[in-house]
Amino acid sequence: MQLTVVLLVLPPLITLARTGVYRPLRIVAALLTAAAATGWLLDRVGLTTPLGTAADSLGSASPWIVGALWIAAAGMLVRRRLRRPALVGAVRWLRAVSSLWRDSRGDSPSPE
Repeated sequence: MQLTVVLLVLPPLITLARTGVYRPLRIVAALLTAAAATGWLLDRVGLTTPLGTAADSLGSASPWIVGALWIAAAGMLVRRRLRRPALVGAVRWLRAVSSLWRDSRGDSPSPE
């Protein structure tokens, strides 16, 4: 079960780690995890707190959280793809072809 969770959550987190959104996301997730752990610990000691109850109720929201991570990661990938126009690749290709063509004709400048 734990391996499944890692396989579902790790790819979008790695993708999001390249963005500026990741640091606040990581901090909020760490704070929520610390609050849940504190609630569970106090529950084990015998002190019933709303933290433990709230942490237990988060289990039903897990699929939604994983889905939101995947959607955010996919959105980031699409946004990154749209930022780099296809023409950039075409211009590089044309420069490489023209350079090869000049070299084959002997038009390239000689080093002096």
